[in-house]
Amino acid sequence: VAFRGEALDIEQRYLFDNESKAELRLGWLPDDAKAAKDREAAEFSWASKAGQPTLYSLSASYADDQNYDDDVAGLVSIEDDDFPALRANISHRAEDYSAQAKLYSYTVANDTTALSARPYQELPRLGVQTQRFYGAANIDIDAELVRFDRDVTGLSGDAAVLGSRASSSVTAALPARRSWGFAEVRLGADVVTYQLNRSAGDVRSESPSAFAPRASLDLGLNIARDYGLRTHRIEPRIKYLKAGYDSGQTEQPNFDTGSIGFSFTQLFSEQRFSGGDRIGDTEQVALGVSNKLLRNEDGSERIRVDFGQLFYLADRRVNLIDTVDTAKRSPLVSEARIALGENFSGNAETTLRSDMGIDSGALGLKYRNSDDQLATIRARFSDDTVTTYEASALYGINERWRIGGGFAFSRPLDRTQRFAWGFEYESCCWRASLVQSYDQPDTSTTGGTHAVTLQVQLIGLGMIGRKAITNLEDNIEDFKPRPLRF
Repeated sequence: VAFRGEALDIEQRYLFDNESKAELRLGWLPDDAKAAKDREAAEFSWASKAGQPTLYSLSASYADDQNYDDDVAGLVSIEDDDFPALRANISHRAEDYSAQAKLYSYTVANDTTALSARPYQELPRLGVQTQRFYGAANIDIDAELVRFDRDVTGLSGDAAVLGSRASSSVTAALPARRSWGFAEVRLGADVVTYQLNRSAGDVRSESPSAFAPRASLDLGLNIARDYGLRTHRIEPRIKYLKAGYDSGQTEQPNFDTGSIGFSFTQLFSEQRFSGGDRIGDTEQVALGVSNKLLRNEDGSERIRVDFGQLFYLADRRVNLIDTVDTAKRSPLVSEARIALGENFSGNAETTLRSDMGIDSGALGLKYRNSDDQLATIRARFSDDTVTTYEASALYGINERWRIGGGFAFSRPLDRTQRFAWGFEYESCCWRASLVQSYDQPDTSTTGGTHAVTLQVQLIGLGMIGRKAITNLEDNIEDFKPRPLRF
């Protein structure tokens, strides 16, 4: 390794008789000349044969510190540099139900991370889903049990809460669909309950729970007119949703819950949060219209324009922080996509405030001829101003050579946030990628990080280095690595 010393990497792959496969990678850099210490890392994965009713997988990684991947760039590639993870998954799919069992744990490579900022281990996460049909009606049931754990030494309040969460969701739906439109009535309920361990002095309940019923009515029309080569479709949609409020949520922790990004599709969702710690209360009406121009020859969309808005009939008392949302309507959401010939396309996404100013948005132009010939330019907006410029391109010179790169420039900071460029070469027996990259996060005040990474694969034998391809994936939109061949 340049300027650091000699490193040893070992890779072992094994294909079992039942077609499951395992991979082990070990990395060792004795007496790093820059870090003045030995450097070690390890990575193991095992997965059962795909396409079976029951699937198994196991992955584990370890690194002596959070900078190993960047400093050494060997065979071992750590997914989370700060917290190398142990993950185990078992899933089973039957005709009328599916079930999963997952485990997530980790070691700490970056011990400077505050205890309150470290993720929760899931020991374990169990889930089951089923759907039953009764004529035109159907019932969906989703249940989950998770135990959350982490080091809380010296913490207090919400940061020190540990425990188990059981949640379930039941929804009965009666849809009716015709060529001219659809109607769907949905009735359901969400419930969550906890068994917690709180810090000394925290007098809140150790077994809070919440129950919230919900009901919705979803109506839509399909209005179409055929113009010979093209068909124009207008699809107006309206959905009324009422979800109940349970004051017990004020004492619930937040282990894994966040807000779901706002989009046209999200207008018609019945959930405001990801994760299981919050049940969103609301009474609202969603209005939206989709305009589509279809090519009759193959049914492809040549133009699509969607816009819609939420109108709230009641305040939302459940939020991630202890506030009440009193807004009477959401931002106006619009999304547009247009095919400019066979290879070019344009797209735009905006959320507009009540004064019609841009809350957030993006405007882009894409070219795609194949997986080896593509390009994108995009501008991102926030609060009526451009915040980021992005561009990327990939060009396949021939079957052996590809060259590409991409960058992002922050206008408020007046500096490059990231870039990478490089090339790939492949012959019958080996493949190589050489990439130069730069990265400077928005929060950085000490300058960015430059790197030159080399990745070499001896086809059928093994691979040295992995960061080169990762840097191209992070900077070139729609980039797809060529399949690995062993």
